[in-house]
Amino acid sequence: MEVSKSLRLCLIVWNVIIAILSFNNGVEASHGIYPEYESLAASTVRQLHRTGYHFQPPQHWLNGTIKKIRVPLIHIELNQNHEKKKNWVRQFGGDTNVLSHYNFGFCCQSCIILKVGGYQLQWYLCNLVNWEALEPAIFPSEPFDIKGTWSGSATVFPESNPVIYYTGVDAKGQQVQNYAIPADRTDKNLRKWVKPKEGNPMVVADKEINGSAFRDPTTAWQANGYWNILVGSRKGSTGVAYLFKSKDKKTWTKTARPLHEVPNTGMWECPDFFPVSTSHEKGLDFSELGKDVKHVLKVSLDVTRFEYYTIGTYFLDQDKYVPDKGQEGCMGWANESDSKEEDVKKGWAGIMPIPRTLRLDPSGKQLLVWPIDDIETLKGNKVQMSNQQLETGKPVKISGITGNQVCSTVMTNVYKPMFGGFVDVDLSDRKLSLRSLIDNSVVESFAAGGKTCITSRVYPTLAVFQDAQVFAFNNGTEPITLEHASAWSLESPRKMNN
Repeated sequence: MEVSKSLRLCLIVWNVIIAILSFNNGVEASHGIYPEYESLAASTVRQLHRTGYHFQPPQHWLNGTIKKIRVPLIHIELNQNHEKKKNWVRQFGGDTNVLSHYNFGFCCQSCIILKVGGYQLQWYLCNLVNWEALEPAIFPSEPFDIKGTWSGSATVFPESNPVIYYTGVDAKGQQVQNYAIPADRTDKNLRKWVKPKEGNPMVVADKEINGSAFRDPTTAWQANGYWNILVGSRKGSTGVAYLFKSKDKKTWTKTARPLHEVPNTGMWECPDFFPVSTSHEKGLDFSELGKDVKHVLKVSLDVTRFEYYTIGTYFLDQDKYVPDKGQEGCMGWANESDSKEEDVKKGWAGIMPIPRTLRLDPSGKQLLVWPIDDIETLKGNKVQMSNQQLETGKPVKISGITGNQVCSTVMTNVYKPMFGGFVDVDLSDRKLSLRSLIDNSVVESFAAGGKTCITSRVYPTLAVFQDAQVFAFNNGTEPITLEHASAWSLESPRKMNN
C-alpha cells in the first residue's frame, strides 16, 4: 500500500523497524563468500515478507540498482542479481536505490539487465513497475571475465547502437573493463548479447591502478569530441573516479589525473556522473552541457556502505569535477537485513525499490528524490483523514486499509537500528509532509517533497498481510493536528513476482 500524508509536525508508521545491513567482511570486492551455499538451490520459496509491487526475482539473491541510460526507444539498467539454481554467494555493498533516476520520459517498451558474480538476467517491462523475466543475458565465458561478470552500465550511442560496459574478473583475478553488444539489434527485448573478442578487455589497470579495486564503468557521455567513462577505484585510502576517453568507443585512454578523488574515503564503487538542469525539472541527456547545467557525481563508499553524491561543476578543458561546497547528501540501500541462514530458508533475498525521479532542488543545493508516476497506476482503494487531533502518546488508527507491515518483528538475528534523515525545510507555515510506500517487508519514505529519503527492510511476524494496520501517532510533548492524510491499497503488477 501507499501512505501519503501531510501534517504539522510529523506522521510516521507505527513501530516500523528501519533496517539496513551495513558491515564489511573484509573482502576487497565487497563480497562475503559462503562456500557452503555456492551450489545450493532454493528448495522452497516462502511468501511471508515477499513484496507485492516491488521488483524481485522468483528466487535466490538480488542486489541493488547501479546504472542507467536514457534513450528514445529503450531503457536498460544494470543491477546485481542471482540466477535460478546458481550460487548463493551473497554480496554486501553500498549500492543504493537512489540511482533509479527515472526523471525522463520513457516509452512503454524497456529492458532491464540484472547481474551476479556469475550471470546477468534480463527483465522486460511495459511500464516502470511491471517487469517480466527473460533468459540470462551475460555470464562468465571468456578469459577476460571467466571469474565473474560484475557491475556496469549501458549506453546507446547516436547511431542507436546499445553497448553494455561491465567489469569482468579475469583468470588472474584482476578486474578489467569489458563490453558486450546485442546479437540482434532488431529484437526489442535485446535478449541475446555477445562479447566481441576484438577490443576486450577494453580497459585494464596500469601501474598506477590497483587491479583488485577497479570496477563499475559508467554510462558514456560525449564532450569535446571524445566519449568519456568513469571507473571507480582507490589509491590507498583515497577514493578515486578514473576518467577514460575515446574517439572511436573502442580504444580508451586514461587522463592525466582522475576526474575527482577524496582522501580517506576508501574504495569508490558504482560511480555515476550526470547533468541536471538548474532551469527546469526535465531530465537531460548525459552529454548535455551549458550554463544552466550542474553535474552530479555519486559514488558508493565500500567502507561505510552508503551512497554519497555531490553537486558541482564539470570543467571540460581540465577533465575535472569540482563539487560545490556544503552540498553533499547521503542515502542508504535496501538489501536484506536478516541473516544469511534465514535468506536460504526463505528461498530468496533482495528486492528493487520503486524507481524514482531525480531533479535539482530550486535552491540548487540538493537533489529531490520522488517515486515515479507509474506507481499511480497501481492505486486501488483510497481512505482519507482530515483535521485529526493527535494527542501525545495516543495512536489513531487509519481505518479501511491495511499496512502490510506496521508491526515490530520478534525475529532474532535481524539488524534493526533506527535511522533518520536531516531535512532543510522552511517551517514558517508550521507544516511538514511525508509520503511512504509500504510493501510487506520494505518501507520507503520521502520527506519534505523528496528532500530526504529512507528505504528500510522490515520483517513483521505478528501483524502481517490483512492483519496489519496503519496508525498516526504523536510522540512529541504537545498535541498536533494532522491536517490531511490519504492512503491507498496498491495492486500487484500483472507479470511481476509471480
